[in-house]
Amino acid sequence: MSLTSCLTAATSASFPGTPEFSTALAFNANQLAVRTSGIPAVFVFPSSESEAVAAVNCARQFNISVVPRSGGHSYEAFSVAKDALVIDTHHLTEITIDSKSQTAVIGAGNWLGRIYDVLDSNGRFVIPGGTCPPVGIAGHALGGGYGLLSRQLGLVSDAILEVRLIDAAGLLRIVNSQSDPDLFWALRGAGANNFGLVTSFKFKIFPLPSALSTKQYTWANTVENRNAVVAAFSNYGPSLPNEITAEVYLDSSYLALSLFRFGPLSGLDAIASPLLAKLPPNPEIVDSAEFGGYVDLVLHENGNKITRPMLQDHGLLQETDYFKASSFLSTGGPFHRRVLMF
Repeated sequence: MSLTSCLTAATSASFPGTPEFSTALAFNANQLAVRTSGIPAVFVFPSSESEAVAAVNCARQFNISVVPRSGGHSYEAFSVAKDALVIDTHHLTEITIDSKSQTAVIGAGNWLGRIYDVLDSNGRFVIPGGTCPPVGIAGHALGGGYGLLSRQLGLVSDAILEVRLIDAAGLLRIVNSQSDPDLFWALRGAGANNFGLVTSFKFKIFPLPSALSTKQYTWANTVENRNAVVAAFSNYGPSLPNEITAEVYLDSSYLALSLFRFGPLSGLDAIASPLLAKLPPNPEIVDSAEFGGYVDLVLHENGNKITRPMLQDHGLLQETDYFKASSFLSTGGPFHRRVLMF
């Protein structure tokens, strides 16, 4: 038996030279600043957990590396590797919500926008993830997962209660704090591509308050104002109540501070007054809004160029424009936008 026949019998597979393979490869090729290169041996697209197990065992039989891919949003294309078997989980999108226990089982092929939409529509629940809708849940959660609600609710990885994982021996394992505490600890932060192929997560989900809100202040982008805003943000941002998240936006032409509240707009300035009092005077308020759910806030943060129905279509979301920001400041060259968050 060949690798081709093994995989063809197990699941849907695409090999080099086929249109399907080129499409699957281009899914990552549109990302920014890719520093890695290499063509996989094959893409597989399991439609069930049992098909994923079979694909892993084909890889074991023919001694080929396995690389999982969830959202395919890695800017460095870490979900594609030379001569590897890439297991694309985008068919594993089941979401089951238990409102009573406030938990949800979420397939590894889901992406943030779809998850937020489904959770909001079934009891106004949320997980504290980021605001980029096409990001796949697997890489986001296994790598930590920080978002606008994380000061209040923790990281996405903190909300993981259990994972279903296919290990290097091709065995399906249920991993939680009781069954394997060491592996469960490692998965929540260092789990992406390291310990096995996750097929689904069980998350703690959180009820939303009556409203979420945001407000943005801008100033003339002078050296004095930049220094004052960054200093105030650094000194007073960390001590804000957990219901408040602050962000500074800074580039060659724009200087702004945004506040996000896990609560209504009313009273936001009073709660954030220790920070606001240290900022330059007379800012222009360019944004002030209140939202009934996290979905609406995410759409707002994406400039409303995404509509709610688009959250269910990963292909459409991947076509929208995003940028990659560096955490490093250069002493020369163009000054690109920096986003600082507490």
